[in-house]
Amino acid sequence: MPENQTLSREERFDLAEALATLPAPQFQTLKFVLNPPAGILPSDSSALRARAIALLEWAENTGPGLVVLKETLDQVIGKPLVAKQANHLTTADCAELFEAFSPYDFAVMQSAFLQAFQRVKGNDFWNVRPDHKPLTDPKQIQSLLQVYKPVLAVRFVEQVIATWQASGEAAERDLMPFEQWRDRITQAFGVPPQVPEQPSPNPCQGYLLIALEAHGAAINLFPELHVLGEANPIKFGASPTTCTLDQVPSHLSQWIRAAENKLAIYDCGRVHLELFLPCQYLEEITDLADSWQVENQQGRLRPLGKHRGFVVRALERISDRPTQVVLKKNWQRLEECVQNNDACEKFHLQADCPNIGDLEDVRHVPGLKLVAELPSEESDRQEIFYDIINAAVPIALWFGQDNTQTPDQRIMELDQLLQDRQLTNFADLAQHWKQKRATAHIRLLCDRPDRRPNLPDPTQEEDLLVAS
Repeated sequence: MPENQTLSREERFDLAEALATLPAPQFQTLKFVLNPPAGILPSDSSALRARAIALLEWAENTGPGLVVLKETLDQVIGKPLVAKQANHLTTADCAELFEAFSPYDFAVMQSAFLQAFQRVKGNDFWNVRPDHKPLTDPKQIQSLLQVYKPVLAVRFVEQVIATWQASGEAAERDLMPFEQWRDRITQAFGVPPQVPEQPSPNPCQGYLLIALEAHGAAINLFPELHVLGEANPIKFGASPTTCTLDQVPSHLSQWIRAAENKLAIYDCGRVHLELFLPCQYLEEITDLADSWQVENQQGRLRPLGKHRGFVVRALERISDRPTQVVLKKNWQRLEECVQNNDACEKFHLQADCPNIGDLEDVRHVPGLKLVAELPSEESDRQEIFYDIINAAVPIALWFGQDNTQTPDQRIMELDQLLQDRQLTNFADLAQHWKQKRATAHIRLLCDRPDRRPNLPDPTQEEDLLVAS
């Protein structure tokens, strides 16, 4: 019978980590002394961690026991493993810290933990622990801090304090319990203090780009996560898929949650959606999005239009280079309008219903205000939308068929949306369009010459997504 005295979870963790990082000659010595039966351990060419786990499982189940293994390891390395009290926070340590938080601090706690983990481990938590459930409860963070070495807890508290100081909350919070806890743990475990970078008072923005492409009777979905200021997309565990239109909300639920878990380390908060739609779905999906049910962080169903701000961008513009050239020039004009606060005057006002082809000639403007009543025939409306897409104006606004306002009232609605807005900031634009989308039935198409998803090359057969 193995001699298994009780080892705490932290002691078992220490033992596993010690074995997995043992130099090869010492591991061979340990193996020789314990003499496990042939076939228990993987071959010497296998990863050391796999061999260490196999040795631990043998020792605990049919071997001499974990205590004997630990004592033998102490002899091999010439010193005992540091005892739990000297190497890990106690339950009382963690309880004292988390009692100082309020029930409303979880967002700060989650972000601070992920940033602290990155600082300590030099790697993203979700890369190291892809098996871990999403962080939705302070008890999860408390448990993780107790498992890992105290340096993580110290960095966590430093990050919490820095976040409150940057946001201005420090004046309203009593930071003394956190500072005293940090100083005590720093001294007890010999953790040198660090001053983390102050988080920006205006946190960066995360954008979840979803391109929807018609694929026969189905839809190809291409998800991509971008963070403002980062040159390349951020990996967040999502991949392209093919589904029916009514299955899109289910995929959005999964991707929004995965994106926001990933974005916590960037202090982005909520993610903003950019839906790249083909012309044929431009109005249909804009209307559907307000009724699509997606899950929030607690798994409760919410209408997408209220759950997350989103904007609509043109799928056809992504790969059309001449259109991108025009869009880039018009984007500069939009930036000038934002700086001069005169977008209402500079946008092209279309008061009469355009003939097919007219709006393609509306170039060299930062935007379009289309207040005319559009044709009720869907095919005619789509031809007008194609003209808007080809004109490459950064922002185009028009009204859905349920709007009953007069032309003057419509102009007033559009000007209210455009005034005092950072129109080049799609997060801000999404937030304010959300209020107008359902009440005034304003429809929006916006675009910019950057932050575009990488779609498969249709000329390369191996790049095409195959419907399943």
